[in-house]
Amino acid sequence: MRISTDMGWLDPLRVEHAEPLFELIHNSRSHLYPWLPWLKRIHSPQDTEAFIRQLCTERGPQFVIMVDDRVCGGVGFYHLEKAERKATVGYWLGAEYVGQGIMTDAVRHLCHYGFEHLDLKRVEIRCASQNMSSRKVPERLGFFYEGVQPKAEWLTDRYVDHAIYSILKEEFSLAFAQDSEPAPISPREERALVPGERPAEAPGASKSDKDHWPEWPRLNW
Repeated sequence: MRISTDMGWLDPLRVEHAEPLFELIHNSRSHLYPWLPWLKRIHSPQDTEAFIRQLCTERGPQFVIMVDDRVCGGVGFYHLEKAERKATVGYWLGAEYVGQGIMTDAVRHLCHYGFEHLDLKRVEIRCASQNMSSRKVPERLGFFYEGVQPKAEWLTDRYVDHAIYSILKEEFSLAFAQDSEPAPISPREERALVPGERPAEAPGASKSDKDHWPEWPRLNW
């Protein structure tokens, strides 16, 4: 199923995307390498095709991000737990497309697809805590910041902590209600906040973590 976005569309990942994806990965390797351990397996369009087949077999729905008929990156549900109706979103973007709002737009529409068509109740995003570009996506979309998981992932030559964000279906619906009034605060936010304050710091949160709490109330669509 193709998903329309404000800036283009999300195309279901297929082996036919191997060539343009490899070209994008090759041109963005230095930009992507610090955060994507699977990059070391991709050295040709054939490697890319094999990786696409693996993703489509082992993961949830995967998409390529299209803007102006050009492949810009990838986004999808990397961990989909159908019984519990929750999923984790993963994403990456070619270096030349960073800073244009493309990924925020893509993730917003992917979440809408997950909640409305896959009947998900919860979506998570887990980012390396030092990858501030990646963290800006859930923060801009009003995800709830849950804290830091220490040494959550081995990336090539080091462990990285994960900053964990989540949003529930009812929170997403409130955040992106199509009306002119500010979205009401969700019950989870209400429990987490003291009037005039931001959420309590998570144990182990770094200064960068504290500086990137989501703004409240959430943004409208």
